[in-house]
Amino acid sequence: MPEDGSYPPAGLDRAPGSTLSDVRTGGAPWPATWGRRLATLVLLAVVVVAGAGLLGVRSATVTSSAKGYSMTLTYPRFARAGLDVPFSIDVTAPQPFAGATLVLRVSRAYLAIFETQGLNPEAADETANGDTVQWQFTTPDQGTRFSADFDAYIQPASQIGQDVTVELLLDRTSITSVRAHTTLVP
Repeated sequence: MPEDGSYPPAGLDRAPGSTLSDVRTGGAPWPATWGRRLATLVLLAVVVVAGAGLLGVRSATVTSSAKGYSMTLTYPRFARAGLDVPFSIDVTAPQPFAGATLVLRVSRAYLAIFETQGLNPEAADETANGDTVQWQFTTPDQGTRFSADFDAYIQPASQIGQDVTVELLLDRTSITSVRAHTTLVP
């Protein structure tokens, strides 16, 4: 092969009627070559990231405190359609609940991205208006901690994330609220 990289070598004449007469000389233009190399590297990076498990569900926690009460929301920060996700609300009180009515008010649009398997414990009452779903629970006479777990997975048809606001009410008095956002990835 000649030093300039051309093929066939300059001194090589093609015979008339040769099958080589319509063969292009020279290689592919460099932008096409580098474009293929770049696309291969991007594909390799995606495979490595997926293989490392970095494309699955990532959960996050937000906490808010007021009037001695603390509410912690564990939610899916990043998720994919069809995957099980964590969604739990923990409330800690400064003194025993003493049978108070505890209400959790959750954004209705946020709950629409889930396919639910149930709420544990089951709400004593559930109501909804245009913007929120309200779960009402009867708290135990003793104890300063209450937890509710929403067993769910992201609906296969859900493609866009949502914001959520969870508000804590005790005996119809708003105590505190938290806000979060779930991003859905393909």
